[in-house]
Amino acid sequence: MSEVRLLAPELREQIFEMLRDEALPVQPFAVGYGDFAVAADALTTLPRTNAATYQLRHAGAEAGQRDGQPVRLLLRRDSPTKLGHAFQYPHGWRDVVYNLGSTWQTDTEILIGFRMMNGGAGRNRWFGRRDGKLETRTPFAMEQLATRLRQELRHAFAAENQAADAGLPDQWLTVARLPLATPTMLQATAETKTLLLRQLSQALAIGEVLRRQSFNEETPDSNLRPMTYPLNQILYGPPGTGKTYSTTAWALALLNPNNLPVEEVVAHYDGNEAAMQQAFEQHRQQGQIGFVSFHQSFGYEDFVEGIKPMLNDEDEEDGQLSYQIEAGIFKRMAERAIYGLQLQRQARELAAGVSSAPTVDFDTLFTLFVDDLVERLQRGGPGSIVLPSSQKNVVFKGLSPTGALRFHHQDGDAAQNIAFSKNSLGKMYRAFGVPENPLLNQDIAQVVGGGNLSVARAVFQEFKKFEQQAHAQPAVNQQTVVNLTEQLHRALTQPKLASSIARNFDFTQITPNDYAEAPRFVLIIDEINRGNVASIFGELISLLEDDKRGRLRVTLPYSKEEFTVPPNLYVLGTMNTADRSVEALDTALRRRFSFHELAPQPQLLRQDVAGVNLRALLAALNERLETLLDRDHRLGHAWLLSVTGIDQLRDVFSHKIIPQLQEYFYGHWGRMGQVLGSAFVRRVASTTALMPGFDEDGEGGEPQPRYELTPAGEWTAATFQKLYAH
Repeated sequence: MSEVRLLAPELREQIFEMLRDEALPVQPFAVGYGDFAVAADALTTLPRTNAATYQLRHAGAEAGQRDGQPVRLLLRRDSPTKLGHAFQYPHGWRDVVYNLGSTWQTDTEILIGFRMMNGGAGRNRWFGRRDGKLETRTPFAMEQLATRLRQELRHAFAAENQAADAGLPDQWLTVARLPLATPTMLQATAETKTLLLRQLSQALAIGEVLRRQSFNEETPDSNLRPMTYPLNQILYGPPGTGKTYSTTAWALALLNPNNLPVEEVVAHYDGNEAAMQQAFEQHRQQGQIGFVSFHQSFGYEDFVEGIKPMLNDEDEEDGQLSYQIEAGIFKRMAERAIYGLQLQRQARELAAGVSSAPTVDFDTLFTLFVDDLVERLQRGGPGSIVLPSSQKNVVFKGLSPTGALRFHHQDGDAAQNIAFSKNSLGKMYRAFGVPENPLLNQDIAQVVGGGNLSVARAVFQEFKKFEQQAHAQPAVNQQTVVNLTEQLHRALTQPKLASSIARNFDFTQITPNDYAEAPRFVLIIDEINRGNVASIFGELISLLEDDKRGRLRVTLPYSKEEFTVPPNLYVLGTMNTADRSVEALDTALRRRFSFHELAPQPQLLRQDVAGVNLRALLAALNERLETLLDRDHRLGHAWLLSVTGIDQLRDVFSHKIIPQLQEYFYGHWGRMGQVLGSAFVRRVASTTALMPGFDEDGEGGEPQPRYELTPAGEWTAATFQKLYAH
């Protein structure tokens, strides 16, 4: 493992000198991505003011060509530390910048690359623009393009990122490793120079192609195709087909704005399950993916909303037990999705020069305001929060047992308690306007009564300031990128804010492009058939339909709030067809979900494991099961995927396959024998006679035969071969 450190300044200069050195010829190379190819066999230094520019040429012609247009491939030193690599079209630049001031090295290599954090790579200039035009993408669309670029670059430069370098920042992406002669001396050779240019050209070609592909010429105002996946779908199949495992790829496909097929999303990761899981986890942490498993005791109160007990104090002995209405995972996901629609609409309006702040009700604002005060007090300690007033400044002390705000005057007795209630603040909020307007004592007294008017004035002014911050919108212009990921995070950190916006959201102001470009959300329901679906969904079952989303509202029984399901929330369920609870699956739910079968795939298994053909083995077992039972009671391939030896095969049969067959044929050992044969199930002779005189029902019928499993240690390769040899 190599220890990394920031690139030494002298090495940075050596890189620029190597590129400038015409005595080091560029060796011919060709790279490409999609329909874009870059080839070069020479490096020419071009004069330029305040910077050195280098032009790659191919056989005396231009470096590349796209749609019949000549393209020049250039290298520029844009600043003392930045190396720009660009295609120059007749109408503009497409470039990516490498900051060598924040590049890393070991004692043997220089790691050329950049950090590919969310939104960070999106600031490269090719991302948001059509040819010759200013940015035309929404911020979220740019983030999605950045995500795809990260995936493609990681795939293209997997070899450069496999080495374990200790200390590299998270999400660092290496595109080239330049060899060092010594820890402070670059191997400035033609090979090193060509290596750098080839790798940078490959990265730039990938970015340029993805940029162009992401614009859909049929929808010039949007780079996204309409949502084509069903909003509600269930992955179903027999056990062991990887239904829960597959939800990772399905969720990423549903969240992808380009509506890529699941197979294409999986292909992007090229078998790198860790990278796929990392992408899934990033979306989960920012609230776009939720996961829940249904079971027999799971109910409406857990899924939508219910009354839950809570202690008012962290000390369980002294705390007072109270009850509050708490949102379930489905309601929280729906509120986050509506918040995402609000952010998309807000971004569109801001880009058009229109300001549209979300509406947040007073109750939500007060709750957030109190949470903020308490958090600041915990961080700063007693006396740390002073609210200014035109007469006497007041100090926030905390909350009373009834939830009122407690203060004392800054120049008064700290032991004094002056309470100010939510009710009084609400009266002032409805009576007065912005805090800049002067508040006269007589005006305040008429609203909240006399006494401690300085406290009332200070609290109201602080509350209005907090309201402005809560409604603050980022300044957006043609050169500014809004980090929608950070905005979405507020729905997690301030769920009451998202809930308030969801209650007051006007779906009529959303355009079709808003629906297509808004952040997407996925709720995964594992084992959806194991819960009482009618009871869990309740009245919301009707809201799942596509034409009801965002249009039909119902009043929730506990909170009495109006609620609807937004069209950017996908519900993805899994269902084990061998589970007896499938028969009880609610008919109304069946009508509202699309079903996608995940069948056993023997072709994914190895054909030779110690002489055993796993593909043929699974196919033979499933053919017998389908004959004796039905196709819903087959065996999945997932259990056998990791089998590489005979011992592992014995283990899977002992702990997975045979117990599953025992469940299928409960009490019918003869049927198990028909599936597995005498090498696995054998009849046992009785050694103890039955007591006479007790023939069942007086019929004198034959006693039931006895069976047992053969010891796993007796199972050899030949034993397993017999399963598919007939």
